[in-house]
Amino acid sequence: MADWDEVAGRFDEAFLADPTYARMLEAVVGAIPEGDGRKFLDLGCGTGNLIALMLQRHPASRIAGVDPSAGMREVSAKRFRDRPEVEITAGDALNVPFPDGSFDIVVSSLALHHVPPDLKASCARELARVLVPGGLLVHADPFCGVPHDPDDPAWWRDVIERMVAKAVYSLEHGAWNMMLGEAKAIPLVLRGEGEYLITVEEWENVLSGAGFGGFEVTDIQPIDLNKIISCTLKT
Repeated sequence: MADWDEVAGRFDEAFLADPTYARMLEAVVGAIPEGDGRKFLDLGCGTGNLIALMLQRHPASRIAGVDPSAGMREVSAKRFRDRPEVEITAGDALNVPFPDGSFDIVVSSLALHHVPPDLKASCARELARVLVPGGLLVHADPFCGVPHDPDDPAWWRDVIERMVAKAVYSLEHGAWNMMLGEAKAIPLVLRGEGEYLITVEEWENVLSGAGFGGFEVTDIQPIDLNKIISCTLKT
């Protein structure tokens, strides 16, 4: 798994060169209905790219960014040091440092696939805990098409094909560093070392168990890998 403290300084150089990353962030923000005065949580906020876009589209909102990486938090805190409506703090998908019902909307991009399969249910309950009843979750991540089973060659093949296709797409669009990162991540996913791909259906089942419903799925084209799942916490 990547050392995110070490990666923080060059994260944007790699990711912002990839056109699918920009499309994914736009789609996440596009899934949020209009409204004023709401409280957002960006879980796994990284360098703050999603926060910056939300500030543009929802300027009257307050946003908390949570990330386990001190390096990422340092970049984000510096970026938003003149924005009092933004708070950057330490935490992770299993330990969000805010009281129950603190947020109207939780967003997350390319973060929750780092949660191991046996901890997904705990993650889903933590997401539900910090949302108000009826609150919205918008989650963007890579997903595979075969149920997660490290002993099933079909799962291996599916993961390899999807991740290689994404790496090749990045290469073809000049995102050299992104391509290298994606290629390096393939064996980590296959060995279950900090990168875990499951199906959309598996994640929806976990979220349903935590009280979420009304699922909507958006594909980030043209590669069938990254998807956005939107759902609401049942009242």
